[in-house]
Amino acid sequence: MGKKIARRIGIPALLAVLGIYPDVGYAQLLVQLQTKYSEYVQFEPVHVSLTLENEGPRPFVIARDIHPLPEVGFVFEPQGLNEVRRLREGLILKNVYLLSGKKETHDIPLSAWYDLSGMGMYLVRGVVQWEGREYVSPPLVFHVVRGIPLTSMTRAVPGFPEQLRTYQLRYWRREGGEHLFLCVTENDGKTGFGAFALGPLVRVHLPTIQVDADGMVRVRHQRSATCYAHTELRSLKETVQYVQQTFHLENGQPYPLVPHGEEKTAR
Repeated sequence: MGKKIARRIGIPALLAVLGIYPDVGYAQLLVQLQTKYSEYVQFEPVHVSLTLENEGPRPFVIARDIHPLPEVGFVFEPQGLNEVRRLREGLILKNVYLLSGKKETHDIPLSAWYDLSGMGMYLVRGVVQWEGREYVSPPLVFHVVRGIPLTSMTRAVPGFPEQLRTYQLRYWRREGGEHLFLCVTENDGKTGFGAFALGPLVRVHLPTIQVDADGMVRVRHQRSATCYAHTELRSLKETVQYVQQTFHLENGQPYPLVPHGEEKTAR
């Protein structure tokens, strides 16, 4: 479906957004896109909020027994990057029943469906094909950045001595302050295993990272004047799994208060 939309959208969809292309109907379904941040560190998961508003007289339904099935996809316009590649086929949005006059928002893990590993600016539109018409959102712009390196180390994956993996701590400004990210890559940075957002960063003390022989990754960083975060992840052959994050005083004792905006143990 993604390739079909990508082939058809091009100039006609752009004209439709400008109100010049009369064959694309906007009276029945409004499509909007939003993202939480305007900038993402390379290999960080990118999610978008897709809002559908049904202004037509009939329900908008995505269900197994509906034929033809409405299709939801995304179209990226070139901004100096290579063509954005779709990673997998399938229905991006399932099980929708939107009555006339109603609106609902869906969280879409965009980077799980499309390769967003290239650094630079992305311009994307949400596209819905329904009963022979295409409904197109206004453009959403976000950037993928490298982040500023702090420290890194390279270790073999447990049980696979020839498979070298690099763990690098980077930071970037977000929500009015600096935030820390753990970026995990192989093949000189070409293969990404994620950029894990570790929270606010105070650069009084340099964050530390340890990778044990069994693949346990431990990061310690200062997030406020009195609060330090201890984060654990597990490195496996095919993936890196988040384990837990806890908060402590400088001496290692448990932090007595819940940091602002956090639970006692992070996600």
